[in-house]
Amino acid sequence: MTNQIFNFRRFSLCLKKELYENKKQLLLTTLSIYLGLVFLMIMGNLIFLLQPLIDVARFVVIAMFGFVASVSASLMFGKLKNKETRIEHFMSPASATEKFAVQLVIYLVCFVVVFFMCAQLADATRFAIMSILNDTDRIPGLITFIPGTFSFAEEFANIWFDGFNMNLFTGGLLTLSTACSFSTYMFGSVLWPKLSFLKTFAACYAVQSVVGLMLLALFKLFGYGNIVSCIVAHHEVFVWLIYAIYVLLIVAFSIGTYLLYKRKDVIKNTLL
Repeated sequence: MTNQIFNFRRFSLCLKKELYENKKQLLLTTLSIYLGLVFLMIMGNLIFLLQPLIDVARFVVIAMFGFVASVSASLMFGKLKNKETRIEHFMSPASATEKFAVQLVIYLVCFVVVFFMCAQLADATRFAIMSILNDTDRIPGLITFIPGTFSFAEEFANIWFDGFNMNLFTGGLLTLSTACSFSTYMFGSVLWPKLSFLKTFAACYAVQSVVGLMLLALFKLFGYGNIVSCIVAHHEVFVWLIYAIYVLLIVAFSIGTYLLYKRKDVIKNTLL
């Protein structure tokens, strides 16, 4: 290969190869997302039959999106689990950058499109089933999830931050938190190819527990009222600080994932 970094033709061939070899897993994952969303939407429609809450449905889909994004990221480097598939993966005629980009296209770009397509299709299924069981005037109509996401997020934030100018602390925060979750589990996928989701979840839980204890100690040391007053007085700085933390984590985990992927040993699957 004369170009050792990125060639679009090699990338497209590698993408077709990955899609063909993983078509069963991808189809089963898509079907699972669809059926899971159908179940959640029908159950939610039954619970709120007399007083439909469309914003609740959007919130559930957004929460589901973040969870499924983590699962999708944990599947990115499944071929590193055993020796045979690992050798076949690393010895294919494509650069590490091209192979890494293929995984991002499948498990990030395609996942976002497929998820919201499944969400809209699941909602149409919910409406069709509930129309058979009840009068159509007693159930909410078809819900559009993407256009209403940011407006709902702003309304939700205003409930908790009444009186603040929280335009920055709405759709952007949801996007960053989801991206951070994806990058975290992507890092865990290349670090622990076997049982990636469970190991990454355990590691995140341990880190969050330590951070939580540190925050409790901080609140106790400086006083809960003093810290809350400081946050209220400098809420814009606080919002940008949260943004900065998310961005730093996303960049760190993304770069770390790429570097670890390039350092993986073909035979032993080690980092050395």
